[in-house]
Amino acid sequence: MTRGAAWTVHLSVIAAGTTGVVYGWMRYFCEPDPEAFTIQNHALEDELQAAHIVLVPLLVFACGLLWRTHVWGRIRANYQPRRRTGMVLAFALLPMVLSGYMIQAGASPFWHDLWIWMHGTTSTLWLLTYAVHQLSSPGENDATPPRFDNKV
Repeated sequence: MTRGAAWTVHLSVIAAGTTGVVYGWMRYFCEPDPEAFTIQNHALEDELQAAHIVLVPLLVFACGLLWRTHVWGRIRANYQPRRRTGMVLAFALLPMVLSGYMIQAGASPFWHDLWIWMHGTTSTLWLLTYAVHQLSSPGENDATPPRFDNKV
């Protein structure tokens, strides 16, 4: 993985994660001002939701950028350092992205609520695992990670 690809991933995770967490906090944990006569819990709720929706495709793009060489290449090569957290990230990505999309597209209240819970759960799992994945030691003999070929 190049430095540019790594920074693209890191910055997109920070942007999408921050806007998502702050929006979730505003939406579900703030109390609306009784004198404001609004259905929003916070004045910036709409702006944070819009920012999250605009920034998330950058995260999806960044994860796609890493898939072939970083994720699939290491799976094929049986590369072990940080394997567990990497696999959790790989498997949690699809339900996180799909549930985020379905929140916007869902019609019935039951499905809408289900997608919200699924998105909140998988996103929290993904963000916490990403932090552990980045902060964990890659291993003793991993000073220079091997170059994986691009053959599928």
